[in-house]
Amino acid sequence: MSEPVIKCENVYKIFGADAKKMLQDSNGNVDAKTFQENGCIVGVNNASFEVSKGEMLVVMGLSGSGKSTLLRCISRLTDATGGKIFIEGQDLLQLNNKELIDLRRNKMGMVFQSFALLPHKTVVENIAFPLQIKGIKTEDSISKAMEIKTL
Repeated sequence: MSEPVIKCENVYKIFGADAKKMLQDSNGNVDAKTFQENGCIVGVNNASFEVSKGEMLVVMGLSGSGKSTLLRCISRLTDATGGKIFIEGQDLLQLNNKELIDLRRNKMGMVFQSFALLPHKTVVENIAFPLQIKGIKTEDSISKAMEIKTL
């Protein structure tokens, strides 16, 4: 079996001044109510999963349940409070800024909620657009977007 493309091990994101210390003191048994009483908000609580090449992961939940926070941790737009995140075997939390920029440019894409979509383009054209910005010909980028769409 091949190495996962994305691997999260015991990922936590807790907001608040004493979040890291409280997480360490809890030994991974995070009770959101107790943390809230101590001035912290639990955004992601012990997320562990793997995504292999060709698999699709859907992150579902109610508004405010931590979906976007988890995705922000995976892209390291937000630093996780605890746990490990690997992209193709690279420890995301150990990358320096240059390595992180390179990883974001070449191994991940982000579409923000209802933001930065081009309304005059189709879904496939929106997927292909970042490839065109990188200098890939339009027809090649559309072809690649169609491959992704059919996964």
